[in-house]
Amino acid sequence: MALGDNGLLKQAQLAKDMATNSTIAESENMNQLLQEYMNLMAEDGEVEIPDTPEPEVDTTGPTVTIIESGVTENSIAISVEANDPESGIASENAYVYYLNGVEQIRKSSSSHTFSGLTAETSYTIKVEVYNGVGLKGEDSITISTSAKPGISADDIQQNPAIYYGAEVTGYSTGHSETSGAVSTWRIFYADESNIYLIADNYIAAQYAPKGKGGSELYANRTYMGSFEYLIADYLGASDIGASNPARKWIDTFLNSNGTSTNNNMKAVAYMLDTNVWSIYAGSQAEYAIGGPTLEMFCASYKDTHPSRYLECDSVTSDGYQIKWSDDSYGYYLSGLSTNEYNFIYIKPDLSLASGMWLASPSANRNDILLCAKNDGYVSTSNYMTALLGLRPLVCLKSSVQLEQVDSDTFRIV
Repeated sequence: MALGDNGLLKQAQLAKDMATNSTIAESENMNQLLQEYMNLMAEDGEVEIPDTPEPEVDTTGPTVTIIESGVTENSIAISVEANDPESGIASENAYVYYLNGVEQIRKSSSSHTFSGLTAETSYTIKVEVYNGVGLKGEDSITISTSAKPGISADDIQQNPAIYYGAEVTGYSTGHSETSGAVSTWRIFYADESNIYLIADNYIAAQYAPKGKGGSELYANRTYMGSFEYLIADYLGASDIGASNPARKWIDTFLNSNGTSTNNNMKAVAYMLDTNVWSIYAGSQAEYAIGGPTLEMFCASYKDTHPSRYLECDSVTSDGYQIKWSDDSYGYYLSGLSTNEYNFIYIKPDLSLASGMWLASPSANRNDILLCAKNDGYVSTSNYMTALLGLRPLVCLKSSVQLEQVDSDTFRIV
């Protein structure tokens, strides 16, 4: 078993020879591979192994867009769209908000409201946005605040105690011949569509327009005038036609006495002649007349004195009668306050005139008009009496609104 051809010793020698041959073969193969590699190196030159790439560095700030999201008369709200795909937006206080170049706040929110601003004013808004590595992007925009909401005729009608008698600025007659006639206008009345202004004081007779025939107001003194000559230019009630927008304020009389040719109606026709009084109707007015009618006077007084007010009716062919709401009709009445609503009803000062003409005939007689006198009376006076003055009245266009300036002053917007 040990020494035969297939004995252990013979088999061991064969195994040794095979291992040796395998090692030699492997060595020869390795040498061949090395030789082939050297040949390739010799043919192609040195082959470099590329280095591991360095990570890219973020050098770009965020893209920023400001979007207007809400505007009022005293505030501007914005939102901000910001994007940074490399580093993302910073997690804290990434947004810096500026108003007209002045920093207002730093915050993490992408929206902001600027408050306490002025109406109808332009503001430049800038927003800076920072990304995760501190790089900045920004955007700017100019936005104007809106106008203050106007005060309409209906607003005034609903709150007459607040508005009646208040001064109104910004109204101009637009005519050179009346540019110095009225220094102050006041709210006298408002219905659902129009605001009515009255001259704060009597106009000088020189500022009263001529009648449609060229006749002039007779001036006894600077501010006192009568209709003595003016009635020659008018026929009476027929002069106040359906196209006259002031006609509605004397309808109670005209509906039953539309053919009156009385002298008091001729004087009233002059006061309600919107053509000649157009020299007081500027671009913001629908029309102007020489003073309030009795119907408008009573309507205004009722708004400010709802518990005890004036009423006019009981007309005759000559004109109106008047009464307190708790009394009976007569030609005149007393008891109006002389120191309220900035004297839109009664001017107690006698230095210019003893009262104002009302554009309405009196039932007392066919040559008598009504008037509001300095002593608190709604009284009567002959058309030739030159002791009273005129306070023109303007009906503003329905589109006109007011804006409050202070507690007792408003301006036209």
